[in-house]
This record gives sequence, C-alpha cells and structure tokens, in this order.
Amino acid sequence: MRILRWFFLKNNLAFFIYLVLTLSIASVLFSMAVSSLLGILAFLAFLLYSYKYGVVTSQRNNFLFILLIFPFILTLINLLYTSSCEDAPLDLILKEINIVLFATPVFFIQRISKKELSLLLHVFSYFVLLAFLLSYIKGINLYLATGRFMYFGDLKEIALIQHNYLCLYGLFACAIWLKGLLSKRSGFLGLFVLVKVAIVISFIFFVSSRTAIILSFILFIGFVFFLAKERTGKLRMAYVVLCAIFFFGILIFQSPNTIFRFKRVLDDKNNPRTTIWRCSVMLVDENSTFFSGMGRSCIQENLNTCISSFSTRKDWLGLHAHNQILFFLLRFGYLQTFILVMILLYFFYLAIQERSFIFLILVSTILVFGLTEIYLTRRFGILYYSFFLSTFLKNKKI
Repeated sequence: MRILRWFFLKNNLAFFIYLVLTLSIASVLFSMAVSSLLGILAFLAFLLYSYKYGVVTSQRNNFLFILLIFPFILTLINLLYTSSCEDAPLDLILKEINIVLFATPVFFIQRISKKELSLLLHVFSYFVLLAFLLSYIKGINLYLATGRFMYFGDLKEIALIQHNYLCLYGLFACAIWLKGLLSKRSGFLGLFVLVKVAIVISFIFFVSSRTAIILSFILFIGFVFFLAKERTGKLRMAYVVLCAIFFFGILIFQSPNTIFRFKRVLDDKNNPRTTIWRCSVMLVDENSTFFSGMGRSCIQENLNTCISSFSTRKDWLGLHAHNQILFFLLRFGYLQTFILVMILLYFFYLAIQERSFIFLILVSTILVFGLTEIYLTRRFGILYYSFFLSTFLKNKKI
C-alpha cells in the first residue's frame, strides 16, 4: 500500500506518464506492437491522472496544443467532403490519431523537472544507440557473408527500421549527447560523448544517407554556434577539433559513394524522387485549389498513373510523394498548407527564442526531413513529431 501511495503521488504519476511515452517512442525501433501497447498504457495513466488531479490548462498550452495537432484536425475536416479509394475513414483516423494521443498527456499534466526530462531524453538516446550497434552487428555479419560493408542496397537487411527514420532518431540522440558538452562540467566524459556521436555519424556516412548527411552538417554547425556562445575551455575546444577531424575525415573517406548518391538525385532513371516530385506538382496544379485539395481521393492511385507515364520501373509504383509540403498541398490545398508551414516556422521561432540547442535541432530536423519524406503518415515520424515537440513546447528552458 505504501508503494501504491508513493506511485499515485502527483509528481510520480506525471513522471511515469512521461517515462512510458518515452519508452513507447524508443521501443518503436524494435517492436511496433510493444510501442503501441506502451502508448495505450501511457494514455490510460493520463486518464487516471486527470481523474485524480484534474488537467493542467492555460491559454498558452491550449493554443500550442491546437497548433501541434492541426494536421489531424485538417484530416478530420477532409473526411467530411472527400471520398477515398485508399484507406477507410476509420483506418485513416487510427493511423494519424497518435498525433493527439501522444501530445495530449504532455500538454495537460504538470511539467516535469529539467533533471527528470534530461534523464528521459538520455533513456531514449541509449535505446537509439543500441539500435545503431545492432545494425552495425548485422552489417558486419553481412560483410563476412558477402564482402559488402554497409552497402546502401543492403539497408533493409541491416537497419532495424527504415534507414531514414533510424538516422533521424540517431541525429536527435547526438543532439542530446552534445548538449552535455555545452555544460561547464563536461570534463573527460566528453570523450565518451564523441564515441557515441561517432557511432551514429559514421553509420550515416557509411550508408550515404543523403538527408541525414545534410542534417548532420546542420547539427555540427548548430553545436559550434552554441559552443561559441559559451566560455569555451581548452578541453571543450579539443572536443570540437576531434569532432571536426572525424566528421570531415569520414566524409573524405566516403566521398566517392556520397557524391555518387547525391548525383543520383538528378538521375531520373535511377532516382524515383524527381519523377515523384514532378508528378506531385502536376497533380497539385490539376486538383488542388486555394481552399481544398484531393483529400483522401486516390492520391496514390493518381501518382502511380503519372509515374507509369514517365517510367517503366514497376518498383516505383506505390511510393508516396516524398515531401511533406507537397503531400499537404495534395491533401489539403494551398491555404491549409500555408497555415501548416507557418505553424512549423513558428515552432522554429520559439526554439530560437528559447535558445535551446536540443529544441532547435528538433525543429530543424523536422523541417529538413519533411523535404524528402512524409513523416506524418508513419508511426516513426508521428511519434517523433508529436511527443518531442509537445515536450519542448510544454517544458521551457531545457
């Protein structure tokens, strides 16, 4: 009974909800089912918290909450006036309602302390590190069997999840670790930080993940900028030098593969994205208006038809628009897309205003990642967007 009373204390129950939400997004790297079960457990705990202590509200939190879940609100509105040849309405709602389920507990329970939040972020980061280590082990086993080391074409066998999302999680974990080097008490533990960062960054460059390489440069530039604002000691400057040597050393080592991968962006015969983007723009011109888009009305079917007119590659059929803004334009139209982009830019402004390194990297990764992926239709992206943005919008000065 004493343990139960301790567990149901307001602060402890709030921390438990945050912990389970963190474990839910971390476990998606290993098991979608476990992640879903943990997400349900966190929401049930939130209902218990609400019944026992009530919800915590304020005008600011309510406003930010509406902004964050606005994509889901627009999806519900679109259900009213568009038909579908793809997902049934209930399937679509169940797929995207995680935006609400993961944001609601964070916004409507009390804040947790900086120390508690730092602990949770590091729990997430070590799950990510484990995922990268396991991917390396699978890559080494494949190398011993085939002679190919971390070849991009083998990523489905190497990476635990789709490599773009694995790299996205990895770069955010790097931001969490590098935040420690901005502390005046970083000490020689900074070497351990650099080892962890090296594991993630080297994987990104070995597999030549283009978007992740761009994001890693943004991460490094942001880190140097924030470090320059501090009174930088000799030891921390040494960390920066070591980081730079490793960063550019691995880039030079992998330069032929990396250059080849970036050149393929403009190769219509081997890279589906240029064809998909061209078709998406054509569909936007033909179907989207200022106030409305195609909704759920056979976007993928129309894309497939257009792709077939430009390419004979059957394996490209079924690929989505690979750009979050283009997808918004296709589904919602120009006005709603403009509002959604302004919301993301507003979050970016808040990150600058807060002068929070991790928050700024979080929003930057969401903005850049959205140029090549549709993250709000995949559980990996939805959880990243909804939980971490909610956490940093609710808990200031992290």
